[in-house]
Amino acid sequence: MRAMPSLPSSRLSAAAVVALTTLAACDGSRTPTAAGEPERPGIAAAVGAGDGVAASTEVVALGTIPLPVNQSISYTGTALRVTNTSTGGAGGFLVSNTSNANPALLGQSNGTGPAVKGYQNGTGGNAGLFQIANASNPRAAVYGFTNGLGSGGAFEITNSSNGTNALLAKTNGRGSAIRAEATGLGTAGTFVNTNASNGANTVYVQSSGPSQALSVASIGTGHAALFTKSGGPASTAAAVRAQHAGGGTAVHGVNTGYGRGGLFEATSVEAALTGSQRGPGLAAFLVTTNPSSTSPTLFVQSNGANWAGSFRAINPGGRGVEIVTAGGAGLQVIGGTKNAVVGTTTGARELYTEESSEVWFTDYGFARLAGGRARILLDPTFAETIDVGAPYHVFVEPYGNAALYVAERTPLGFVVQLRDGEPDVEFSYRVVAKRQGFAHKRLDRAPWMDASPGLAAGAP
Repeated sequence: MRAMPSLPSSRLSAAAVVALTTLAACDGSRTPTAAGEPERPGIAAAVGAGDGVAASTEVVALGTIPLPVNQSISYTGTALRVTNTSTGGAGGFLVSNTSNANPALLGQSNGTGPAVKGYQNGTGGNAGLFQIANASNPRAAVYGFTNGLGSGGAFEITNSSNGTNALLAKTNGRGSAIRAEATGLGTAGTFVNTNASNGANTVYVQSSGPSQALSVASIGTGHAALFTKSGGPASTAAAVRAQHAGGGTAVHGVNTGYGRGGLFEATSVEAALTGSQRGPGLAAFLVTTNPSSTSPTLFVQSNGANWAGSFRAINPGGRGVEIVTAGGAGLQVIGGTKNAVVGTTTGARELYTEESSEVWFTDYGFARLAGGRARILLDPTFAETIDVGAPYHVFVEPYGNAALYVAERTPLGFVVQLRDGEPDVEFSYRVVAKRQGFAHKRLDRAPWMDASPGLAAGAP
Protein backbone atom coordinates (compact mmCIF):
# COMPACT_ATOMS: atom_id res chain seq x y z
CA MET A 1 0.00 0.00 0.00
CA ARG A 2 1.46 3.39 -0.94
CA ALA A 3 0.60 6.86 0.33
CA MET A 4 -0.65 9.50 -2.09
CA PRO A 5 -0.39 13.02 -0.68
CA SER A 6 -2.46 14.63 -3.43
CA LEU A 7 -4.74 13.15 -6.09
CA PRO A 8 -6.61 14.93 -8.86
CA SER A 9 -10.39 14.57 -8.92
CA SER A 10 -10.18 12.74 -12.26
CA ARG A 11 -8.16 10.01 -10.55
CA LEU A 12 -10.75 9.84 -7.75
CA SER A 13 -13.60 9.53 -10.21
CA ALA A 14 -12.06 6.32 -11.49
CA ALA A 15 -11.68 4.86 -7.96
CA ALA A 16 -13.25 1.56 -7.07
CA VAL A 17 -12.91 2.00 -3.29
CA VAL A 18 -12.17 5.05 -1.13
CA ALA A 19 -11.14 5.06 2.53
CA LEU A 20 -10.54 8.02 4.78
CA THR A 21 -7.79 6.25 6.71
CA THR A 22 -7.10 2.86 5.13
CA LEU A 23 -8.84 1.45 2.05
CA ALA A 24 -9.10 -2.27 1.40
CA ALA A 25 -10.92 -4.35 -1.16
CA CYS A 26 -13.33 -7.18 -0.21
CA ASP A 27 -13.21 -10.60 -1.76
CA GLY A 28 -16.79 -11.04 -3.03
CA SER A 29 -16.63 -14.80 -2.59
CA ARG A 30 -16.29 -14.55 1.23
CA THR A 31 -18.77 -13.55 3.91
CA PRO A 32 -17.56 -10.16 5.20
CA THR A 33 -19.09 -10.67 8.66
CA ALA A 34 -17.72 -14.08 9.51
CA ALA A 35 -16.61 -14.23 13.16
CA GLY A 36 -12.87 -13.74 13.56
CA GLU A 37 -12.33 -12.76 9.92
CA PRO A 38 -8.69 -11.62 9.27
CA GLU A 39 -7.88 -8.22 7.83
CA ARG A 40 -8.41 -8.06 4.06
CA PRO A 41 -5.44 -7.28 1.73
CA GLY A 42 -5.17 -3.92 -0.01
CA ILE A 43 -6.34 -3.35 -3.55
CA ALA A 44 -2.82 -3.64 -4.95
CA ALA A 45 -2.61 -7.19 -3.60
CA ALA A 46 -6.18 -7.95 -4.64
CA VAL A 47 -5.54 -6.95 -8.20
CA GLY A 48 -2.64 -9.35 -8.36
CA ALA A 49 -4.97 -12.08 -7.06
CA GLY A 50 -7.30 -11.64 -10.01
CA ASP A 51 -10.05 -9.32 -8.74
CA GLY A 52 -10.60 -8.13 -12.29
CA VAL A 53 -9.98 -4.42 -11.49
CA ALA A 54 -7.30 -2.58 -13.44
CA ALA A 55 -4.28 -1.48 -11.44
CA SER A 56 -4.82 2.12 -12.60
CA THR A 57 -7.97 2.30 -10.42
CA GLU A 58 -6.09 1.61 -7.17
CA VAL A 59 -6.65 4.53 -4.77
CA VAL A 60 -5.53 5.12 -1.21
CA ALA A 61 -6.57 8.57 -0.01
CA LEU A 62 -5.55 10.57 3.02
CA GLY A 63 -7.37 13.80 3.86
CA THR A 64 -10.52 15.07 2.22
CA ILE A 65 -12.41 13.86 -0.84
CA PRO A 66 -13.83 16.33 -3.34
CA LEU A 67 -17.66 16.12 -3.37
CA PRO A 68 -20.02 15.21 -4.80
CA VAL A 69 -18.94 11.66 -5.57
CA ASN A 70 -21.18 9.72 -7.93
CA GLN A 71 -19.50 6.51 -9.07
CA SER A 72 -20.50 3.32 -10.83
CA ILE A 73 -18.52 0.10 -10.92
CA SER A 74 -18.94 -3.48 -12.10
CA TYR A 75 -17.26 -5.48 -9.39
CA THR A 76 -17.91 -8.69 -7.43
CA GLY A 77 -16.49 -7.32 -4.19
CA THR A 78 -17.56 -4.48 -1.95
CA ALA A 79 -17.71 -1.17 -3.84
CA LEU A 80 -16.88 0.87 -0.72
CA ARG A 81 -15.22 -0.37 2.42
CA VAL A 82 -14.01 1.89 5.22
CA THR A 83 -11.96 0.50 8.10
CA ASN A 84 -10.97 2.42 11.22
CA THR A 85 -8.28 0.74 13.30
CA SER A 86 -8.47 3.35 16.05
CA THR A 87 -11.34 4.33 18.41
CA GLY A 88 -13.40 6.53 16.09
CA GLY A 89 -16.25 5.67 13.78
CA ALA A 90 -15.74 4.12 10.37
CA GLY A 91 -18.15 6.51 8.69
CA GLY A 92 -20.37 9.48 9.39
CA PHE A 93 -23.12 11.12 7.33
CA LEU A 94 -24.63 14.42 8.41
CA VAL A 95 -27.31 16.69 7.00
CA SER A 96 -26.72 20.06 8.70
CA ASN A 97 -29.43 21.99 6.87
CA THR A 98 -32.53 22.00 9.14
CA SER A 99 -34.76 22.47 6.08
CA ASN A 100 -33.40 19.37 4.33
CA ALA A 101 -35.94 16.52 4.45
CA ASN A 102 -33.75 14.00 2.62
CA PRO A 103 -32.07 11.08 4.41
CA ALA A 104 -28.51 11.48 5.69
CA LEU A 105 -27.78 7.98 4.41
CA LEU A 106 -29.68 6.21 1.64
CA GLY A 107 -29.28 2.51 1.05
CA GLN A 108 -30.87 1.20 -2.12
CA SER A 109 -30.68 -2.16 -3.85
CA ASN A 110 -32.24 -3.47 -7.03
CA GLY A 111 -31.17 -7.00 -6.16
CA THR A 112 -32.57 -9.57 -3.73
CA GLY A 113 -30.32 -8.65 -0.81
CA PRO A 114 -30.96 -6.05 1.89
CA ALA A 115 -30.50 -2.37 1.07
CA VAL A 116 -28.80 -1.80 4.45
CA LYS A 117 -27.22 -4.43 6.66
CA GLY A 118 -25.43 -4.01 9.96
CA TYR A 119 -23.06 -6.66 11.36
CA GLN A 120 -21.67 -6.86 14.87
CA ASN A 121 -18.77 -9.31 15.36
CA GLY A 122 -17.92 -8.14 18.87
CA THR A 123 -19.28 -9.32 22.20
CA GLY A 124 -21.09 -6.26 23.51
CA GLY A 125 -22.24 -3.90 20.78
CA ASN A 126 -25.46 -3.61 18.82
CA ALA A 127 -25.72 -4.49 15.16
CA GLY A 128 -27.74 -1.31 14.72
CA LEU A 129 -28.61 1.73 16.84
CA PHE A 130 -31.14 4.41 15.97
CA GLN A 131 -31.62 7.33 18.33
CA ILE A 132 -33.51 10.62 18.38
CA ALA A 133 -31.61 13.04 20.60
CA ASN A 134 -34.06 15.93 20.36
CA ALA A 135 -36.60 15.56 23.19
CA SER A 136 -39.23 17.55 21.27
CA ASN A 137 -39.08 15.36 18.16
CA PRO A 138 -42.37 13.38 17.93
CA ARG A 139 -41.25 11.09 15.09
CA ALA A 140 -40.29 7.42 15.35
CA ALA A 141 -36.63 6.52 15.83
CA VAL A 142 -37.10 3.66 13.35
CA TYR A 143 -39.79 3.65 10.70
CA GLY A 144 -40.14 0.73 8.34
CA PHE A 145 -42.71 0.42 5.58
CA THR A 146 -43.05 -1.62 2.43
CA ASN A 147 -44.95 -1.18 -0.82
CA GLY A 148 -44.55 -4.88 -1.52
CA LEU A 149 -46.19 -8.00 -0.14
CA GLY A 150 -43.81 -8.66 2.75
CA SER A 151 -43.68 -7.45 6.32
CA GLY A 152 -42.79 -3.91 7.29
CA GLY A 153 -40.34 -5.31 9.83
CA ALA A 154 -39.06 -8.68 11.01
CA PHE A 155 -37.08 -9.73 14.10
CA GLU A 156 -35.73 -13.28 14.29
CA ILE A 157 -33.46 -15.23 16.64
CA THR A 158 -31.77 -18.12 14.85
CA ASN A 159 -29.79 -19.34 17.87
CA SER A 160 -31.90 -22.10 19.48
CA SER A 161 -30.09 -21.67 22.81
CA ASN A 162 -30.92 -17.96 23.01
CA GLY A 163 -33.44 -17.35 25.79
CA THR A 164 -33.90 -13.61 25.27
CA ASN A 165 -36.61 -11.79 23.34
CA ALA A 166 -36.62 -11.46 19.56
CA LEU A 167 -38.12 -8.00 20.08
CA LEU A 168 -37.80 -5.88 23.22
CA ALA A 169 -39.85 -2.72 23.49
CA LYS A 170 -39.28 -0.52 26.53
CA THR A 171 -40.50 2.92 27.49
CA ASN A 172 -39.79 5.24 30.41
CA GLY A 173 -42.61 7.54 29.36
CA ARG A 174 -46.38 7.34 29.76
CA GLY A 175 -47.14 5.82 26.39
CA SER A 176 -47.28 2.20 25.28
CA ALA A 177 -44.11 0.19 24.82
CA ILE A 178 -45.74 -1.44 21.79
CA ARG A 179 -48.63 -0.18 19.72
CA ALA A 180 -49.95 -2.11 16.75
CA GLU A 181 -52.46 -0.34 14.53
CA ALA A 182 -54.33 -1.66 11.50
CA THR A 183 -55.77 0.97 9.16
CA GLY A 184 -56.92 -1.59 6.63
CA LEU A 185 -58.97 -4.77 6.98
CA GLY A 186 -56.35 -6.91 8.70
CA THR A 187 -55.73 -7.57 12.38
CA ALA A 188 -53.62 -5.18 14.43
CA GLY A 189 -51.61 -8.04 15.92
CA THR A 190 -51.15 -11.78 15.43
CA PHE A 191 -49.18 -14.11 17.69
CA VAL A 192 -48.64 -17.66 16.43
CA ASN A 193 -46.80 -20.61 17.93
CA THR A 194 -45.98 -22.91 15.00
CA ASN A 195 -44.03 -25.52 17.00
CA ALA A 196 -46.51 -28.26 17.98
CA SER A 197 -44.22 -29.46 20.79
CA ASN A 198 -43.77 -26.00 22.31
CA GLY A 199 -45.45 -25.91 25.72
CA ALA A 200 -44.80 -22.21 26.32
CA ASN A 201 -47.50 -19.53 26.11
CA THR A 202 -48.07 -17.88 22.75
CA VAL A 203 -48.68 -14.61 24.59
CA TYR A 204 -47.49 -13.90 28.14
CA VAL A 205 -48.60 -10.72 29.89
CA GLN A 206 -47.20 -9.67 33.28
CA SER A 207 -47.68 -6.64 35.48
CA SER A 208 -45.70 -5.73 38.61
CA GLY A 209 -47.97 -2.78 39.37
CA PRO A 210 -51.46 -2.45 40.87
CA SER A 211 -53.23 -2.31 37.52
CA GLN A 212 -54.32 -5.04 35.14
CA ALA A 213 -51.76 -7.14 33.34
CA LEU A 214 -54.04 -7.10 30.28
CA SER A 215 -56.73 -4.60 29.39
CA VAL A 216 -58.83 -5.08 26.26
CA ALA A 217 -61.28 -2.40 25.12
CA SER A 218 -63.62 -2.09 22.17
CA ILE A 219 -64.94 1.37 21.23
CA GLY A 220 -66.86 0.02 18.25
CA THR A 221 -69.82 -2.35 18.03
CA GLY A 222 -67.76 -5.54 18.25
CA HIS A 223 -66.65 -7.58 21.23
CA ALA A 224 -63.64 -6.47 23.23
CA ALA A 225 -62.19 -9.98 23.02
CA LEU A 226 -62.89 -13.27 21.26
CA PHE A 227 -61.24 -16.52 22.29
CA THR A 228 -61.62 -19.50 19.95
CA LYS A 229 -60.42 -23.06 20.47
CA SER A 230 -60.40 -25.38 17.46
CA GLY A 231 -59.55 -29.05 17.32
CA GLY A 232 -62.95 -30.71 17.18
CA PRO A 233 -64.60 -32.94 19.80
CA ALA A 234 -61.25 -34.55 20.69
CA SER A 235 -59.93 -31.27 22.04
CA THR A 236 -60.74 -30.82 25.74
CA ALA A 237 -58.67 -27.70 26.39
CA ALA A 238 -60.44 -24.46 27.25
CA ALA A 239 -60.63 -21.46 24.95
CA VAL A 240 -60.02 -19.32 28.03
CA ARG A 241 -58.41 -20.44 31.25
CA ALA A 242 -58.06 -18.04 34.16
CA GLN A 243 -55.89 -19.04 37.09
CA HIS A 244 -55.24 -17.13 40.31
CA ALA A 245 -52.68 -18.23 42.87
CA GLY A 246 -53.53 -15.53 45.41
CA GLY A 247 -56.65 -14.44 47.24
CA GLY A 248 -58.26 -12.50 44.41
CA THR A 249 -60.52 -13.35 41.50
CA ALA A 250 -59.35 -15.34 38.49
CA VAL A 251 -61.90 -13.67 36.20
CA HIS A 252 -63.49 -10.30 36.92
CA GLY A 253 -65.93 -8.90 34.39
CA VAL A 254 -66.97 -5.26 34.86
CA ASN A 255 -69.42 -3.33 32.74
CA THR A 256 -69.68 0.41 33.38
CA GLY A 257 -72.17 0.96 30.57
CA TYR A 258 -75.44 -0.72 29.65
CA GLY A 259 -74.20 -4.06 28.38
CA ARG A 260 -73.14 -7.23 30.13
CA GLY A 261 -70.11 -7.81 32.25
CA GLY A 262 -69.67 -11.17 30.54
CA LEU A 263 -71.24 -13.28 27.81
CA PHE A 264 -70.56 -16.97 27.23
CA GLU A 265 -72.09 -18.71 24.23
CA ALA A 266 -71.81 -22.25 22.90
CA THR A 267 -73.19 -23.69 19.66
CA SER A 268 -72.32 -27.29 20.53
CA VAL A 269 -73.77 -29.71 23.08
CA GLU A 270 -71.22 -28.65 25.68
CA ALA A 271 -71.65 -25.95 28.31
CA ALA A 272 -71.01 -22.33 27.34
CA LEU A 273 -69.60 -21.70 30.81
CA THR A 274 -68.09 -24.21 33.24
CA GLY A 275 -66.70 -23.34 36.64
CA SER A 276 -64.51 -25.95 38.28
CA GLN A 277 -63.10 -25.72 41.81
CA ARG A 278 -60.51 -28.29 42.87
CA GLY A 279 -59.84 -26.71 46.23
CA PRO A 280 -62.06 -25.86 49.22
CA GLY A 281 -63.43 -22.64 47.70
CA LEU A 282 -66.43 -21.79 45.54
CA ALA A 283 -66.69 -22.81 41.89
CA ALA A 284 -68.56 -19.56 41.19
CA PHE A 285 -69.28 -16.40 43.15
CA LEU A 286 -71.70 -13.73 41.94
CA VAL A 287 -72.28 -10.50 43.86
CA THR A 288 -74.14 -7.23 43.33
CA THR A 289 -72.24 -4.47 45.15
CA ASN A 290 -74.70 -1.68 44.37
CA PRO A 291 -77.12 -1.48 47.34
CA SER A 292 -79.64 0.43 45.17
CA SER A 293 -79.77 -2.22 42.46
CA THR A 294 -83.13 -3.91 41.93
CA SER A 295 -81.88 -6.32 39.26
CA PRO A 296 -81.14 -9.98 39.96
CA THR A 297 -77.55 -10.91 40.68
CA LEU A 298 -78.09 -14.00 38.53
CA PHE A 299 -80.57 -14.20 35.68
CA VAL A 300 -80.95 -17.50 33.85
CA GLN A 301 -83.29 -17.90 30.89
CA SER A 302 -84.08 -20.78 28.59
CA ASN A 303 -85.81 -20.37 25.23
CA GLY A 304 -86.14 -24.12 24.79
CA ALA A 305 -88.08 -26.90 26.50
CA ASN A 306 -85.22 -27.63 28.88
CA TRP A 307 -84.59 -26.49 32.45
CA ALA A 308 -83.53 -22.90 33.00
CA GLY A 309 -81.41 -24.18 35.89
CA SER A 310 -80.29 -27.51 37.30
CA PHE A 311 -78.52 -27.98 40.64
CA ARG A 312 -77.09 -31.41 41.40
CA ALA A 313 -75.12 -32.77 44.33
CA ILE A 314 -73.72 -36.13 43.20
CA ASN A 315 -71.95 -36.78 46.50
CA PRO A 316 -74.27 -38.72 48.88
CA GLY A 317 -73.44 -36.15 51.56
CA GLY A 318 -74.00 -33.21 49.24
CA ARG A 319 -76.86 -30.72 49.30
CA GLY A 320 -79.08 -29.09 46.73
CA VAL A 321 -79.90 -25.38 46.84
CA GLU A 322 -79.40 -22.96 49.73
CA ILE A 323 -81.25 -19.62 49.77
CA VAL A 324 -80.32 -17.08 52.44
CA THR A 325 -81.91 -13.65 52.93
CA ALA A 326 -81.80 -11.04 55.67
CA GLY A 327 -85.57 -11.35 56.18
CA GLY A 328 -86.86 -10.54 52.72
CA ALA A 329 -88.56 -12.78 50.20
CA GLY A 330 -86.98 -16.17 49.70
CA LEU A 331 -87.90 -18.65 46.99
CA GLN A 332 -90.66 -17.41 44.71
CA VAL A 333 -92.17 -19.45 41.89
CA ILE A 334 -94.31 -17.95 39.14
CA GLY A 335 -96.49 -19.99 36.83
CA GLY A 336 -95.37 -23.36 38.15
CA THR A 337 -95.46 -25.68 41.15
CA LYS A 338 -93.17 -26.44 44.05
CA ASN A 339 -92.97 -30.17 44.37
CA ALA A 340 -90.88 -33.17 45.27
CA VAL A 341 -90.17 -35.91 42.75
CA VAL A 342 -89.96 -39.54 43.86
CA GLY A 343 -89.54 -42.79 42.00
CA THR A 344 -92.41 -45.28 41.77
CA THR A 345 -93.02 -48.53 39.93
CA THR A 346 -94.77 -46.46 37.28
CA GLY A 347 -91.97 -43.93 36.98
CA ALA A 348 -91.09 -40.63 38.64
CA ARG A 349 -94.02 -38.83 40.24
CA GLU A 350 -94.49 -35.29 41.49
CA LEU A 351 -95.82 -34.49 44.96
CA TYR A 352 -96.96 -30.93 45.47
CA THR A 353 -96.57 -28.48 48.34
CA GLU A 354 -99.50 -26.89 50.13
CA GLU A 355 -99.51 -23.10 49.79
CA SER A 356 -100.80 -20.80 52.54
CA SER A 357 -101.85 -17.16 52.94
CA GLU A 358 -99.60 -16.86 56.01
CA VAL A 359 -96.26 -18.25 57.15
CA TRP A 360 -97.01 -21.42 59.15
CA PHE A 361 -94.86 -24.18 60.59
CA THR A 362 -96.46 -27.57 61.29
CA ASP A 363 -95.70 -30.44 63.69
CA TYR A 364 -97.45 -33.83 63.91
CA GLY A 365 -97.62 -36.46 66.63
CA PHE A 366 -99.46 -39.37 68.30
CA ALA A 367 -100.69 -39.65 71.93
CA ARG A 368 -103.22 -41.51 74.14
CA LEU A 369 -105.72 -40.35 76.73
CA ALA A 370 -105.27 -41.39 80.33
CA GLY A 371 -108.49 -41.11 82.30
CA GLY A 372 -110.03 -39.03 79.55
CA ARG A 373 -107.23 -36.43 79.46
CA ALA A 374 -103.79 -35.91 77.88
CA ARG A 375 -101.27 -33.05 78.21
CA ILE A 376 -99.01 -32.66 75.19
CA LEU A 377 -95.85 -30.57 75.48
CA LEU A 378 -94.57 -28.83 72.38
CA ASP A 379 -91.33 -30.21 71.03
CA PRO A 380 -88.70 -27.83 72.49
CA THR A 381 -86.86 -27.55 69.19
CA PHE A 382 -90.07 -26.91 67.28
CA ALA A 383 -91.06 -24.30 69.88
CA GLU A 384 -87.88 -22.35 69.11
CA THR A 385 -88.93 -21.94 65.46
CA ILE A 386 -92.46 -20.62 66.08
CA ASP A 387 -94.01 -17.60 67.73
CA VAL A 388 -95.31 -19.25 70.93
CA GLY A 389 -96.81 -15.96 72.06
CA ALA A 390 -99.25 -15.96 69.13
CA PRO A 391 -102.31 -18.21 68.93
CA TYR A 392 -101.69 -21.52 67.21
CA HIS A 393 -103.88 -24.28 65.80
CA VAL A 394 -104.24 -27.80 67.20
CA PHE A 395 -106.12 -30.42 65.19
CA VAL A 396 -106.87 -33.83 66.83
CA GLU A 397 -108.14 -37.07 65.34
CA PRO A 398 -109.20 -40.04 67.59
CA TYR A 399 -108.57 -43.64 66.55
CA GLY A 400 -111.54 -45.14 68.37
CA ASN A 401 -115.02 -44.40 69.64
CA ALA A 402 -114.45 -41.00 71.21
CA ALA A 403 -115.16 -37.32 70.79
CA LEU A 404 -112.18 -35.09 71.69
CA TYR A 405 -111.54 -31.38 72.03
CA VAL A 406 -108.61 -29.10 72.90
CA ALA A 407 -109.24 -27.77 76.40
CA GLU A 408 -106.11 -25.62 76.84
CA ARG A 409 -103.23 -24.03 74.83
CA THR A 410 -100.15 -22.47 76.38
CA PRO A 411 -96.65 -21.54 75.16
CA LEU A 412 -95.50 -24.90 76.58
CA GLY A 413 -98.16 -27.15 75.07
CA PHE A 414 -101.82 -28.05 75.04
CA VAL A 415 -104.42 -30.33 76.75
CA VAL A 416 -106.71 -32.73 74.90
CA GLN A 417 -109.95 -33.63 76.77
CA LEU A 418 -112.50 -36.42 76.25
CA ARG A 419 -116.00 -35.20 75.52
CA ASP A 420 -117.54 -38.63 75.13
CA GLY A 421 -116.44 -42.20 74.47
CA GLU A 422 -113.37 -44.29 75.28
CA PRO A 423 -111.32 -42.66 78.09
CA ASP A 424 -107.97 -44.11 76.90
CA VAL A 425 -108.37 -43.72 73.16
CA GLU A 426 -105.35 -43.15 70.91
CA PHE A 427 -105.31 -40.01 68.82
CA SER A 428 -103.10 -37.96 66.50
CA TYR A 429 -102.56 -34.24 66.53
CA ARG A 430 -101.35 -31.55 64.21
CA VAL A 431 -99.94 -28.25 65.51
CA VAL A 432 -99.90 -25.28 63.10
CA ALA A 433 -98.10 -22.14 64.41
CA LYS A 434 -96.74 -18.88 63.03
CA ARG A 435 -93.06 -18.91 62.08
CA GLN A 436 -90.87 -16.95 64.45
CA GLY A 437 -90.38 -13.43 63.11
CA PHE A 438 -93.04 -13.78 60.39
CA ALA A 439 -96.25 -13.63 62.43
CA HIS A 440 -97.32 -10.41 60.65
CA LYS A 441 -96.98 -11.79 57.13
CA ARG A 442 -100.19 -12.30 55.16
CA LEU A 443 -100.57 -12.09 51.39
CA ASP A 444 -97.85 -9.42 51.11
CA ARG A 445 -97.50 -7.52 47.87
CA ALA A 446 -94.69 -8.48 45.49
CA PRO A 447 -94.44 -5.42 43.19
CA TRP A 448 -91.14 -6.57 41.70
CA MET A 449 -93.05 -9.42 40.08
CA ASP A 450 -95.91 -7.36 38.63
CA ALA A 451 -94.39 -7.26 35.14
CA SER A 452 -93.56 -10.97 35.06
CA PRO A 453 -95.25 -13.02 32.30
CA GLY A 454 -98.17 -15.17 33.38
CA LEU A 455 -99.17 -12.99 36.36
CA ALA A 456 -102.46 -11.68 34.98
CA ALA A 457 -105.28 -11.86 37.52
CA GLY A 458 -106.65 -15.37 37.63
CA ALA A 459 -103.80 -16.82 35.55
CA PRO A 460 -102.73 -20.34 36.58
